[in-house]
Parts: sequence; structure tokens; C-alpha cells
Amino acid sequence: MPGLSSTALRTAEFRRILLIKFSALGDVVHSIPVLNKLRRRYPSAEIDWLVRPAFAELIAHHPAVRVGAGPGRCASKRRGSPPWRGCSCICARAATIS
Repeated sequence: MPGLSSTALRTAEFRRILLIKFSALGDVVHSIPVLNKLRRRYPSAEIDWLVRPAFAELIAHHPAVRVGAGPGRCASKRRGSPPWRGCSCICARAATIS
């Protein structure tokens, strides 16, 4: 939401929230408190979390998450590929979470 002041952002109500966290398992685990705070702040929001497929089961049954999904095989790292290689696939997968 470009152009919003910090005050406006604090008082804004969001209906849909998408968390994207693809890094290491420890990073996903340490992000769970953020998920809990988001649920308390936005109790009626639909919260989805896009993670690596290997981590999807970890958050799939969390009561604050509506959908926990991975990007699929297309976002896997290949040796020598540019770091943005999986971006289009990740964006496409995120768009399917409705």
C-alpha cells in the first residue's frame, strides 16, 4: 500500500494477507509469532502462507492459516541459475491462493 503513513497503516483493516517465507526451516519457525500477531490484529482476515513444499505440513494445520502452500517444483534452485528464476512461478502460485 504505497503512500500510506505509518499511522494509516496501523489503523488499516486488511481482508486478505499473504505471508511469503521460503528460506530455511528455522526462519519459518521463527515467523510463527508474526502469524499469531497478525491473527490477533486481523481476526476476520484470510491469512495464507506460501512456503517451500517441504515446510507446508508444518504450518498447514495452524489455526491462524487458511492455506499453507508451497510454490511447487519450478521454484527449486538450480546451480548457476539467477536468484530470480523462480519468481514468476511463485507469483503464479500465489495468485492461485484465493
